[in-house]
Amino acid sequence: MKWKLYILLIAGLFALTSCGSKPEEPKIEVAEIRYGVEFFDAGIVCDSFADGCAAGTDGQIYLAVSEMDEEYLPHDYLYRVSEDGLPDCILAADDFLVNGAEGFVQIKNLQTGADGSVWLNVYCLTSKYSGDYLWHVDQDGAELGRIGLNTPELLEKQIDAVLVDDSNWTYIVSGNSVMVLNQSQRLQFTLEAGGNTAPRPVRLSNGQAGFLISLDDTSAEVRTVDTTAQDWGDVYTLTGGCGAVYPGSGEYLFFATVDQVLCGWNTERSSLVQLVGWLDTGINHSLLLGFSIDMDGRILAAVNENNDLQMAMLTPGFDGQEKSVLTLAAVSGNLYLRQQVAQFNRTSTTCRIIYKPYYTQIGDWGSPDEYQQGMTRLLTELSAGKLPDLLYVEHLPVLRFGAMGMLEDLWPYIENDPDLGREAVMDRVLECAEQDGKLYTVFNSFGINTVVGSTAVVGDRTSWTLDDLRTALDTMPEGCAIFSPYSTKLRTLKNLVYSDLGSYVDWESGACSFDSEEFKEVLSFCNEMEAEQGGWAQWYTLIPEGREMLLDDVVGNFIRIQEHEAIFGGEISYVGYPRSDGACGSSFSVINPIAMTTACKDKEGAWEFLRQFLLPQELPRDTFGDIWVSNADFPVNRESFEALLEESMKLNSSTDEEDRPPRGTSFVSGGEVIFDLTYTPTTQAQYDQIMELYHAVDTIHTEDSALWEIVSEQVQPYFAGDKSVDETAKLVQSRAELYVNELK
Repeated sequence: MKWKLYILLIAGLFALTSCGSKPEEPKIEVAEIRYGVEFFDAGIVCDSFADGCAAGTDGQIYLAVSEMDEEYLPHDYLYRVSEDGLPDCILAADDFLVNGAEGFVQIKNLQTGADGSVWLNVYCLTSKYSGDYLWHVDQDGAELGRIGLNTPELLEKQIDAVLVDDSNWTYIVSGNSVMVLNQSQRLQFTLEAGGNTAPRPVRLSNGQAGFLISLDDTSAEVRTVDTTAQDWGDVYTLTGGCGAVYPGSGEYLFFATVDQVLCGWNTERSSLVQLVGWLDTGINHSLLLGFSIDMDGRILAAVNENNDLQMAMLTPGFDGQEKSVLTLAAVSGNLYLRQQVAQFNRTSTTCRIIYKPYYTQIGDWGSPDEYQQGMTRLLTELSAGKLPDLLYVEHLPVLRFGAMGMLEDLWPYIENDPDLGREAVMDRVLECAEQDGKLYTVFNSFGINTVVGSTAVVGDRTSWTLDDLRTALDTMPEGCAIFSPYSTKLRTLKNLVYSDLGSYVDWESGACSFDSEEFKEVLSFCNEMEAEQGGWAQWYTLIPEGREMLLDDVVGNFIRIQEHEAIFGGEISYVGYPRSDGACGSSFSVINPIAMTTACKDKEGAWEFLRQFLLPQELPRDTFGDIWVSNADFPVNRESFEALLEESMKLNSSTDEEDRPPRGTSFVSGGEVIFDLTYTPTTQAQYDQIMELYHAVDTIHTEDSALWEIVSEQVQPYFAGDKSVDETAKLVQSRAELYVNELK
């Protein structure tokens, strides 16, 4: 197929801009074990959980939870959860306060020993004692001993985590260092871990202390400590996306989550053995607190879902209904996407989603080079005809994929869904996502990318041209910047091109208009910006001082308008970026866009997953229980959208019957409060203004990285003064036409 050639071209462009080589994949053996999964609510709701949890010797899990009082002081509890799922509180907050002491005690981390006893690393701030100590208790919470960690050399250090091995040596993690104390709690030596994150301690099944050390964004290792040589001991290399390690048991020295899969390190074979894919069983590993494995191989897992403890029992040898298996490919995902996959796999009786990210990193962060390598790997597979069933299309050229027939039209699925239909969604934003009347992506939320200015300066409008912008600029003080000081020539050009991309490229016909007078005018305008990024300056100080005319921002909730009105000191207009046709230069930014490919093996099963993004959603609440300030983006579901509006317009949104203080925010620069803003209920006029903008928008913010590489490369000589605007426009047009018409 010709579309393969196009994708291969994009992949080549990404490969040219990335450096380094693909990291070695971890050596992982696959254990053919199937698990049945049962979820149940443990009935523990708290403000937070301590770092990790501890596995008991007989399938139990120990968890430390924290609850805040009216003065936001923590009160910690130690729970034991057995395989029956019933939690048993074995230590309450007052149990930590001894000898009449007053104050609070907080559990920082915990571990179990070979005998099943529990070691607690506790921070204490009371009238009797201040600092960290180790509290050793038996399986029922009875005290076995206390060890103060308040020696002079320790008091100078921040104690991040503590671990005790079976020989009663103590290991204290402080920053990137590991301090080693002998059985008498005397500091013997200190080891530097190196790497890019603090070591994470883990008790190995042989009783030794191990430490997970991330060497870079994609590789890690577990090290032991040689107390005789006073140096690092054995090293177990873990390449790939190893984000967490857990205490070992049985034949496995330790367990690790590698690329969302639970693996165990088998010492005899010096390899990881794949045990279970967390997401496959409906568990989001990002929310996993820990787990315990009993003698029968059953796994009891503890999952933190919005500080509500959910337990999952995984039973090997499950002989249930066979499900269709679909692959969701993504350059990289996020917590929300993983949670949707986990939730679907937890509830679906007919289908299972395998989540396959191509950007492998430790945790959720990594380097831009690694991201580009992941992008290249995904595009290369697509070019070879290896289409997944579902595709997370953030930062991918979805317009081209749609034009090439790679993606399924989702409008028929929405219209025929008994719980949806066009009336159940914010259809304007979905219609803007259309391509030739077809909808290739769905998403759960959206924002409006726009430019805001004072109505007195820019006028009462939702669109304008470059001439309109220049006229408004003439009314500002001399030396006033249009946008922020970091709005360079290239950044401004990128924003203007993407906001008006339809004027320059017709994806269906292949026609380009980069040699038009309109584009030349845009180039000339951008050439007036700064060549390099300037120093950071807060826009909320520059704008009131008359040193910045406009603010480019995203409107994703109903209170954002209040912040804009406060900054500009009165009425504001959402004018968007200037467009050559004078149409609205604002655009919708869509959150978590997913497409179904035409090669999908089970389209009905895929739709069961995709429809989750459009159904009513539980809106996030802040610590005060309000949702109106917690949403960063508007929900696509109409019912949820209206619920957000209703909350924002309530009279008790700033104060309530409990006499809570008014809600608001502070604008701070250089440690100085510029001004405070107290939020008030959204007015009808504010709502109308946002909805006027919503209905004026006619495009989705889409990026085609390969096209932008062409444009940015060709305009650099012009910005440097080496080429004329006519020469530059001609070169951009030639290269862009070649690129767009590669398949024609």
